[in-house]
Amino acid sequence: MIIVRINGGLGNQMFQYAAAKALAVRCGSKVGLDLRVFDGPSQFGNALNHFDITGMALPEKDLPPLRKKNKLRYLMWRSGLVGPKFVEEEGDGFDPKFSGFTKNTYLKGYWQSEKYFEGISDVIRQEFSITTKPSIENVQLMKEVQSCNSVSLHIRRGDYVSDPLANATHGLCSMEYYTESLERLAEKTGTRPQIYVFSDDAEWAKENAVFKYPTRVVSLNDGAHQYEDMRLMSLCKNNIIANSSFSWWGAWLNENSEKIVIAPKQWFQAAQKHNRDICPASWIRI
Repeated sequence: MIIVRINGGLGNQMFQYAAAKALAVRCGSKVGLDLRVFDGPSQFGNALNHFDITGMALPEKDLPPLRKKNKLRYLMWRSGLVGPKFVEEEGDGFDPKFSGFTKNTYLKGYWQSEKYFEGISDVIRQEFSITTKPSIENVQLMKEVQSCNSVSLHIRRGDYVSDPLANATHGLCSMEYYTESLERLAEKTGTRPQIYVFSDDAEWAKENAVFKYPTRVVSLNDGAHQYEDMRLMSLCKNNIIANSSFSWWGAWLNENSEKIVIAPKQWFQAAQKHNRDICPASWIRI
């Protein structure tokens, strides 16, 4: 079995699961989820249960030991004396050693690159189809974004603003980035885009996301229903994403064969962090 440690927000959870699923497919194995990190109140909580995933959350007895509960068994596991083999992500970009991993592996990391699962894109799209039915309001908006020249524009704030460490690591996309992206998009499509702004700070967006094109700030869904926003993003004709794994997946799941996706050239603000593999080659970087 491939066991993967699931943590972080929805986008991070999806990257972690996708990498594990790709490894499991190659090895002829199954995916098991270690959800124990969500015991902490500061975590986002498991959001994968809204998707058509085949991986299963594993009970404590089927997971490697926790250091705080059994230090000796934990040290034996980490030293390789007992399975599954512990593998931690090295660096931020694609690790070519991933192709050499085998079944009975425990994955820890973020695995933020399409390269980990590009050979099974159809499988990943199926697993990430949302099974939870949308609300009536979301159904109406789904129809609307599919009927116009829609572009999802994601403004990530939240902990990128409130948490000094997150701010120093990621930074914020400037409004100049969004304005330039919209101009590039309008130029390439030859049309006036209808902008749908998605943000974890909708009130801020309503005051500050001011563009020369028709704009609507989507504020239907709270944090517990963020999968609804991802579904809406994926149904827009084109996507302008933030330096965020959440809008990355909203754009990647967009099945419009002529879609234009624009992403920030600088994904991390911290100089020591760099992921050259974060975006597919077809996406435009600004």
